[in-house]
Amino acid sequence: MADHRLRSLLEDLTTITPKKKELEHLEVQARRMFNADIKLFQLIDELVEDEEEREDLKKRFVSSVRLGKFRKFEIGIARLRQKRKDDRDRSEDE
Repeated sequence: MADHRLRSLLEDLTTITPKKKELEHLEVQARRMFNADIKLFQLIDELVEDEEEREDLKKRFVSSVRLGKFRKFEIGIARLRQKRKDDRDRSEDE
């Protein structure tokens, strides 16, 4: 019985995080996500030639994050893939 209480107490102690540490963790995670988002937007700028398509894809990404649904962004990528495929098919036919 004492072993169970000791284990429970130790588990409680390891899960307690001071508020300052929680905020530091939050800040670190936010910084990582921010930097990843910036890199993604730069990659979109590099890989997507058409300005309208670039802006659409960026808006889809932001909306996907806001809604918590990655599918909206995937649809934008799928449209770009299909457009590129169609363009290649047209150029081969000429």
